[in-house]
Amino acid sequence: MLEQFSDDAELVFEGVPTGPFHGKETIAAAYESNPPHDEVDVLSSEQADDGTIVARYAWRANGGRPAGRMIFTPRGEQIARLVVTFEPA
Repeated sequence: MLEQFSDDAELVFEGVPTGPFHGKETIAAAYESNPPHDEVDVLSSEQADDGTIVARYAWRANGGRPAGRMIFTPRGEQIARLVVTFEPA
């Protein structure tokens, strides 16, 4: 997914004490030093009038139980900003 980020992208996490990360290189370094321990499954997605895409996700190991949202702000064909929320179970 890293190749989808713009060079000046921002990655923000809500609900966990990390980030924000600014710039594709910084985002890559963050994922390299602390990669996710599981894969995500997208449960649903919708696009707002302003082009923002909100996708609800679940960690695959948790059997489809909703875990939060990924909020994508596109710029052209790239991701300019991604906010990942972690919601309590």
